[in-house]
Parts: sequence; structure tokens; C-alpha cells
Amino acid sequence: MLVGLARRCPPDARPPARRCPPGRRGARTTPNRRSGAASGPPPPAGVAASRTTRPGGGFLRSSRGMSADTPRRIIVLRHARADWPNQVSDHDRPLADRGRGQATDAGRWLADSGVNPDHVLCSTALRTRETWKLVAHELPKRARKTVYEDRVYEAQPGRLIEVIQETPEDHADLLLVGHNPGVLGLTQVLAGDEGDTEALNRLRLNGFPPAAVAVLSLAGPWKLVEPGVARLDSYFMPQD
Repeated sequence: MLVGLARRCPPDARPPARRCPPGRRGARTTPNRRSGAASGPPPPAGVAASRTTRPGGGFLRSSRGMSADTPRRIIVLRHARADWPNQVSDHDRPLADRGRGQATDAGRWLADSGVNPDHVLCSTALRTRETWKLVAHELPKRARKTVYEDRVYEAQPGRLIEVIQETPEDHADLLLVGHNPGVLGLTQVLAGDEGDTEALNRLRLNGFPPAAVAVLSLAGPWKLVEPGVARLDSYFMPQD
């Protein structure tokens, strides 16, 4: 926030016991901006500042009503079971009938768990788009924004993290709809061994089958998402 111009004391009306502090007249100050955790390292070169500090510590709310250290969630969803039609490219494979039921189950689990993403990054492949459409139908609220992103298609964890870092800071819950092995690797890289014990054990045992979901939590700006910043809160896989 900007500190307004200090009030000048008129020369003929200045009380002898109260004077304007030196150096305050006409002064305008701007907040010190910095990115990342309060005790963390400075942001990498090229990363814009993302939160504002108050004099003496603490963080101000951003102009969009959300501070950069607001708790956030990444919901990782693998597409449901896909079909293998003849003479159809991998990118254009549709969901199988079984996959449609799996996607519906995943959407119901998210709704029952109180997870309703407000920003969606979805691979452009047909099977991921169909999966998201069926999941979205089960959620109580529509996502504020859905982006169909070519870079998510068959991406490795490093590329997925790059795409996640571009998420607008006024979104708190991000859903990424992608493919294996990228979604499994992303979940493992972000959470490591941190999280709910049962969820971690189920992830290690089952991997990331079609329509599986991992819900991860973290704090800090999207621009600073990196390996090890999150914890695994819950894990779902449809019953065959």
C-alpha cells in the first residue's frame, strides 16, 4: 500500500510543541516486494515478485483478495480407461465404456471430499477431455477457468511443473488432467514422503491407474512450485 503525502504544517499555525517530523514532508514510500516463503531463498531470476510485506513483517493481501502464501491444492487426475479403435491416433483415442464409469466415480469422489477445483489444466488428448467433462458434471460448482494445454499431453514431471507455475495466483485449487507416467512422477516428485501415511502407501502399492486421483496441498505462490513443496493428503482409485 502507498503511504500518502505527509501533512504539512502551515508556518503561521504550527504549534510550538508539535512539529512535523523531519524527512516526512512530501514523502511517498512503496512496499518492499519479495517472492517465496518468508524465510526462504530469494526467487530465481526472472520470477516476478508475488507478495507484499508490511513494515515489521507479515504479508498484505494481494489486489485480487488472495495472498501468495494462501493454502493451495493440486489435484492430479489421470484420464480414465481409453479405447483402442483401429486407425485412430493415440491423441484421438476416446474413453471406453468402462472408462466413462471410472470418470464419473472420480468426479463423485471429489465432490464427496469437498474438492472443487477453480482452475483446470487438461491435456488436449480426447480421452483427457472426455474424462474432465464427466468429472465436471459431478462437481457442485463449475471451474472458473479450463485450459486445454498441448504441453500436458504425455509430459514428464518437469514439464508439468513448468505449466503449473503459470497458474494465476488468484486460483487456489488446480486440477491437472494428464497421462501416465507423468502424473505418477509429478505426484511423487512434489510430495516425496510427506503426507497421509495411508495415502502414501496406497500410491506406492497401486501407482496411478486410470481415473486415479491424488490431492496434494502446499503453501506459497504457484510460480515457486518445485519438487518437495507439497504433501499428499488423499488418494483415490476406482474399483474395478
